[in-house]
Amino acid sequence: MRKIISNFLKNKSRSTIIEIIVVIVVLLILIVTAVPNQIKKIDNSKKETDVANATLIGNAVAKIINQEDAYNNYSVNKLNISHSIPDKKSLDEELIEELIQEFNKFDMEIPTLKYRKGGFKHFSVTVDKNNIIVYAHNKNVSKSVELFNLKKNKI
Repeated sequence: MRKIISNFLKNKSRSTIIEIIVVIVVLLILIVTAVPNQIKKIDNSKKETDVANATLIGNAVAKIINQEDAYNNYSVNKLNISHSIPDKKSLDEELIEELIQEFNKFDMEIPTLKYRKGGFKHFSVTVDKNNIIVYAHNKNVSKSVELFNLKKNKI
């Protein structure tokens, strides 16, 4: 009887260790498959946020340009809207200041980029006679991605 009980206990401890190892392996497999999917979902939500923010910026720029006569023939190429404004202002810097004021009306700041992979650092705006385009740019403006494009004749 002692032999039977001791054999049972010995086998029980072995099976318990094996069960623990199996559970650990299953958990590791779940973690290895779930974590990359969650990272992709987070990255996608950051990209969607940036596109929504670019839309806000583009529509605010369109509103400012339509309301102010000073911007009738205004054009600018990839204006960084995240830099500080000096005391003596150009038309570009006045646009940035008015953009800041427009966002302040809603107790908001000018949005910043959320998705930073690829070295993207800030939003920039291009205005020409036909379009208002909002880009994501890297620091030295050598790489950009168009996030929003508004045809002026549709404003």
